[in-house]
Amino acid sequence: MSVLHRLGPTSLIVTAAIAVVMFAAAGPAGAGGIDDVLVDTPGSVQPQGKNIVVKLEAGADEVVSIAASGHVNQGGHRFGLRRATATVAPGRRATLELRPRKAWQERKIRQALNKGRTLEARVRIRFRDVVGNVAHRARTITLT
Repeated sequence: MSVLHRLGPTSLIVTAAIAVVMFAAAGPAGAGGIDDVLVDTPGSVQPQGKNIVVKLEAGADEVVSIAASGHVNQGGHRFGLRRATATVAPGRRATLELRPRKAWQERKIRQALNKGRTLEARVRIRFRDVVGNVAHRARTITLT
């Protein structure tokens, strides 16, 4: 005797309803990501003032937590930038400012810029939504 025969018509209807609800909750194919991730820099070239700051704006069409980190390449050296984090509401943007980790690193970057060198900052941005989906973006910004 099969299992379906022993369940009866009511149990089959309940089982079918559960299957339909589970299928609908999964959503359409490809819906497991974060909607419309946006990363914008005020410019691909950012002139630096008194303090060394790498700025960018990030957001998405859903609630996300954003973490950005990176480094500045200067000659054969790589100076780390402090991590910046934010939580953003749907459709909004957060401005993230990344600064050098140590004062002596900021001093070295400032000296190179004062000599007329252009430096590159590479920034990686991670987006995580409430469900746990993750998206990554990367940007290269020239410092002058």
